[in-house]
Parts: sequence; structure tokens; C-alpha cells
Amino acid sequence: DVAGHHRPEHRADLDVLGPAREQVADAPGGKRHEHQQRGAALDYNDPYFPQLHKMRHYSYENMKSVPLSPQTLASYDAVLIATDHSSYDFVAIVDAAKLVVDTRNATRRVLRHREKIVLC
Repeated sequence: DVAGHHRPEHRADLDVLGPAREQVADAPGGKRHEHQQRGAALDYNDPYFPQLHKMRHYSYENMKSVPLSPQTLASYDAVLIATDHSSYDFVAIVDAAKLVVDTRNATRRVLRHREKIVLC
């Protein structure tokens, strides 16, 4: 349960925006191995990292950045903002997403749909 949005933890589909290499392995949104063991889908988008690499504990070599579109964003249960890239259109992201978990306060200037934003 995040801000009134209910979804079984074992089956949430998540898109991480801008995961740095360390964040993929260590951040709450980056525990890909644990999420996948629970049946969750975890994707990411980063304009600077089109493909991820082997990390300390897990291999992410098969993960590739997914394109952002309103349809893609709407398909996830939540979108986690891990990096505040200036190239992201946060208004459009919030408009399209069901739920936005913002770890960088990147949505501070977004006025619409504040009920969909959870600041962490």
C-alpha cells in the first residue's frame, strides 16, 4: 500500500526512470532479483544507459532501456523516479502513470495529479 494504492507486493510491475548502476543493485526499486522472484516485472528507462551491465551481486546484462510513451508508462503499476534527468518530461510522466514514486523531488513543479505522486 503506497498512498492508498493497493497492489500485492509480489506482483507489481515497475518502471525505474534513470537508474544509476549502483541504484539498480542497491536502491529499493533496484532489487530486481527479489522482485522477479515474486513474479514482478521490472523495467527501466535511462537515456544515458541504453543497456545495463553485470553488477556486484547480480547480472543485469540482458536489461535494456525501454522507450517512454504514455502507453508504456500507463502499463506499469508504478513508475519510480531514481534520477532527475533534465530530459524527462515529468508532467507527461505523471499524466500517464498510475502511480509515481519520486525519490528525487523531480515532480516538485508538477501541479496536476498530485494524488498520484508519492515523495520518498
